[in-house]
Parts: sequence; structure tokens; C-alpha cells
Amino acid sequence: WDVQCANKVKHFMWRFCHNSLALRMNLKRRHIDLDTRCVVCNRLDEDGAHLFLKCKDMVKVWELLSLGKQREVLASKCSAKEVTETIMAMKDDQRSICCIALWWCWLRRNEIREGGQRREPASLAHSIQVTATEWSKSAPSPSVAGSRSIQRWEKPRGDQVKVNCDVAFETVSGN
Repeated sequence: WDVQCANKVKHFMWRFCHNSLALRMNLKRRHIDLDTRCVVCNRLDEDGAHLFLKCKDMVKVWELLSLGKQREVLASKCSAKEVTETIMAMKDDQRSICCIALWWCWLRRNEIREGGQRREPASLAHSIQVTATEWSKSAPSPSVAGSRSIQRWEKPRGDQVKVNCDVAFETVSGN
């Protein structure tokens, strides 16, 4: 998973690829009795294709991210694995923003499911862009990542003391 994003997004993408997210249609296939309508739009059955690529709000988000054509290509795929393979074949910047968009969609869906407020597609698109920008800034450059030097312990200067400790704090007792 060569993607410029946090490990939690990579884990999410692995679950997305293996169709193991707790989408309502996946839960129904596991014989859990529930309303299968999409949490976001409350119209169609909530499967991965609908929630991430075909739900009316997400279509707007993909357009606002200037990824409408990529969304159409992804929506034409037959499985989550094919969608993931297509994303992984994209250019670095598109690959990252697609993964982050899917992850944000999942977060938003879970917020709504838990009673949180719905967000406008423009707000979600903005959050995706900000996240992508922040993570791309914090990612190590290829030259730095490949040239990591081994740091050895050095004795502190005479006027310094180095203390290594593992600490736990309990607020009730103050210890």
C-alpha cells in the first residue's frame, strides 16, 4: 500500500478491499435483521458501491475534488478489490486523495449513524483536501526515508541529566 496517508487509512483500505466493512448489506448477508437503507441518503441499500461512489452526496464530493471521471471509472468496477486495484494504479496524488475520500466518507457515515449532524458535500470535500495536504506535508521525502542514519546513545553534557521513564498517571488518586 504505497499511499501518502496515515496507517489508519491504509487499514481502512485493506478492509474496504476485502469487503469487510460493517455496511448494512454486508450485515444483512450475515443474517442480521436491520434496515438496509443508506445512512447518508436514506434511499437505496447501503453497500460499498452505493455509499462510496453512487450516493448523491458522495457524487457531489467527488466532483468538488475534481475526481468525477475517476469516480465513474471506480463505480463501473464489479468488486471492492477491483476498485482498490484501480486506485492503486493511479498517480500518487490521485491515489492518496481517493483513499482519503473513501475514509472520510466512512467516518461521516458513522457520525450520521451515531446521531451526528449531516455535513454538506462542500464541507466534506474541504476536510478531504485539508487532510490530504496535511499528510502530504508530513510524509518523509524519498531521499530522507532512504537515508536514515543510525543514532547512537551519547552521554549528556556535564550540566544535563537524561532521564528515561515509563509513566502512568491516575487522575483519581493523583499518582
